[in-house]
Amino acid sequence: MTTPRNTTTRYPFPLKTRLMTTALLGAVPLVLLGLLLIADRYQSRRQQTLAANLTVAQLTAAFFTGWVDGQIRTLRTLAEANETLHGNPAAKRGLVDRQLRAQSTWDALYITDARGQQIADGTNLHFVGDRAFFQRVAGTRLPIVSDVLLSRNTGRLSFVVAYPILAGGQFRGIVAAVVRLEHLQQVFQRVPHAAETRLGLWGRDGMLIACSQGMVGVSGRVYHSTALPTILSRKSGTLVGPSPVTGQPQFFGYAPVEDAPWVVTAGTPRAAAMAPVWRALWLFLLLSIAVLALSLSWSFFNANMLERQVRVLVDGAQAIGTGKLATRLTLATGDELEMLAHALNKMAGDLAVAERIQSDFLSIVSHELKTPLTAIRAALDMLSAGDMLPGTPRYDEMVQIAERQARRLQDMIENVLNVARVRLGALTVAPAPVALATIVNAAVREYREAALLKRLTLSVEVPPDLRVLADAPRITLVLVNLLDNAVKFTDTGGITIHAAREGHAAVVTVTDTGIGLTPDVRNGIFQPFFQPEPVLTRKAGGAGLGLSVVKALVEAHGGRVFLSSLGPGQGSTFGFTLPLAEA
Repeated sequence: MTTPRNTTTRYPFPLKTRLMTTALLGAVPLVLLGLLLIADRYQSRRQQTLAANLTVAQLTAAFFTGWVDGQIRTLRTLAEANETLHGNPAAKRGLVDRQLRAQSTWDALYITDARGQQIADGTNLHFVGDRAFFQRVAGTRLPIVSDVLLSRNTGRLSFVVAYPILAGGQFRGIVAAVVRLEHLQQVFQRVPHAAETRLGLWGRDGMLIACSQGMVGVSGRVYHSTALPTILSRKSGTLVGPSPVTGQPQFFGYAPVEDAPWVVTAGTPRAAAMAPVWRALWLFLLLSIAVLALSLSWSFFNANMLERQVRVLVDGAQAIGTGKLATRLTLATGDELEMLAHALNKMAGDLAVAERIQSDFLSIVSHELKTPLTAIRAALDMLSAGDMLPGTPRYDEMVQIAERQARRLQDMIENVLNVARVRLGALTVAPAPVALATIVNAAVREYREAALLKRLTLSVEVPPDLRVLADAPRITLVLVNLLDNAVKFTDTGGITIHAAREGHAAVVTVTDTGIGLTPDVRNGIFQPFFQPEPVLTRKAGGAGLGLSVVKALVEAHGGRVFLSSLGPGQGSTFGFTLPLAEA
């Protein structure tokens, strides 16, 4: 015996929890995907901002490089002018005055000798030979732009653009223009840039020389920041770091100004640069929360409904399982659960029918078994009383009654066993070549006397040479069951057994002149335990197994059963086919 395996999976959480968890887990990948897209957009925005700021810084640095070059070219023209090289002090002062009126961005202009003593300027004479910018020009004989200085005349912050005066290869002094930071700030304001971008012009000592409009009021101061050493390295690049002015995180692009000790920075506050990303993130989070809320609400609603529907099914199944077969489940969900409810209702109906059939069968069997047993016992009691002597007609009659009822009882038990074999799939036959007339005659002998008692004719029309492949005892039982029904339901007329060849099969029919069949009876007559009359009012006996056994035995031989009837009172014909032995 094989032990059935338990394939039921036991879950640690109830159904509602699993459904809610499934809905939540289903939304998690979408949330993760959205966050990945936001992170990708953040990185893309970061790189775009850094690249854009580097471009702005380089363009601004190029602008200032051009401005410085313009200042140097102007000073070169002055350094090479005849008044500068050969003129007297008055001529030189006239040259300075004219240039100061022409250059609005210059705060002062002066010409010095080789020692640094100012020869002519627009204000007062001073000695600048000790200044670092003079020493550099004298040493390199190249033009320079100085660091931010404190003007001796005005006390304001300014810077100097100086150009060497050379005559015959000899250093004769410098021409220098003093520019206030305010003038440079005005030049800086003309540089186009995005509204959220902050531009700065830095000296190499960390002083903010000039800045864009968004930073007005903070220039002219020296700042210290972890980002400044990298920014003032005289190289172009990008940086993410704190603003030297505000300390807030910024995306920097920086580029040096050629021919000047300055660096241009273009910085965008991270908050301003990432504002579109943060808006997208908040919008995504709000939508995600809304979707999750709707998903969980919908899942909670469905979980509760499914739980109630499953509970209805469970309660109904338990009621049916305890024997309350009148229980019916009412679910109008339009889905598989409604189909399951219909299936359970059908099962309950089938079980009720089966229970009724079982009850009827027990009543029928108890009655049908009692009838032949009663007849057998009565005959045996009469024989055992000793009133009848062997060999007398009365004695022989009692023996025949006992034998006939014993055969009837045996056939009934055989029918019950065959039905059980069919249910278990254990019905087997052993076909062998046999004369069909032999089988028919054996069955007819058992029912000839019963036919005579009802004054019915019993005719046999079977060719003697017709041989079939059949299990003789089984086919005999088939004919016995058909004859039993024919005799039982025929009151006048007769019964005819006919057999003939049709192709590779033998067709056997049992035709009676009995009560006939209605369409409803014809549809269910081959089902086990089928009774055309109510159990308590039916006139004919039988357990309702004969015709189902006929069908099972014939189909086990590879044949088929059939019936026909013209209607009530018109008689009936039951038939079956068997394979020919020759075939």
